[in-house]
Amino acid sequence: MSQFLSDGGVVDATFSVESLAPGAFVITFESWSGAAGTRFARNSEYTKGLELLFFRLASLGATISSIELAPANRPERTLLLIEARPFPWKLGTSTDVKQLRVELGRAQTMANSRPGKGNRTKRLRIYSQISGLFDAQSLSEMISVGNGWGLSEPMLDDSDVAGFQPSSEVRAVVEQHAMDAATRHYEQQGWTVDPSVARTESFDMLCTRAREVLHVEAKGTTGNGRQVLLTWREVEHARLFPRVALVVVSGIVVVRESLLAAHGGRVAVFDPWRIEECQLSATQYRCAVPAVT
Repeated sequence: MSQFLSDGGVVDATFSVESLAPGAFVITFESWSGAAGTRFARNSEYTKGLELLFFRLASLGATISSIELAPANRPERTLLLIEARPFPWKLGTSTDVKQLRVELGRAQTMANSRPGKGNRTKRLRIYSQISGLFDAQSLSEMISVGNGWGLSEPMLDDSDVAGFQPSSEVRAVVEQHAMDAATRHYEQQGWTVDPSVARTESFDMLCTRAREVLHVEAKGTTGNGRQVLLTWREVEHARLFPRVALVVVSGIVVVRESLLAAHGGRVAVFDPWRIEECQLSATQYRCAVPAVT
């Protein structure tokens, strides 16, 4: 189960995400129970959490195809219907999430076995489509954290790809965090590190120690880092230079403080990095089109 993080801290509302197919998910939003302030209280901020969920889905341009009542202790499912808002719902930045939540609450009440007597805080299953090829884990992180949409990476072939972020602002923060982590690692090993070469060369850091010379490529990701995105120049350099290392910083957490900021992450160092042992996949081609006649 995941919780929502907001400017006020952790919101007492929980959800989980399950992948059904590429770009298709079901989000289970848990019910409220117990009086607020008692030890039996659970998901006491149901209303706030539901609005945050819709707001963050809207920020991702999600489409909601259907919503079901799904009591945890019973197998039956009840499709919720809103007369004035038929499915599918295409969410966007202009979506009034509070009004959406109010209308959904009315539908929950009417769907109860005793119309007009049911409560509006039941367990929900929300079926959604979101472009960008996110997996369940990265989508869950994005819904939980919010604020910097695109904080978790899109997926390629079911693996997180270090070096790609859909937001240039997030990309810059993640890349700098990876550079800082790589710099600390090699300085602790007694190397002198020069990151300024990244502006002109096809590698990120020049490391020297006595007569040793090492070139370092640093990649950062908010995902699991099982793949890295390389330019053809980076590939050629790794093939030709006698000593190159790769540092991958995965699981980076990006939050919006006064500005976007990156924290944490797991550092994996491949030194030496033998690119011939890596499986390379072409992701782009340069095409010279025929002359127009």
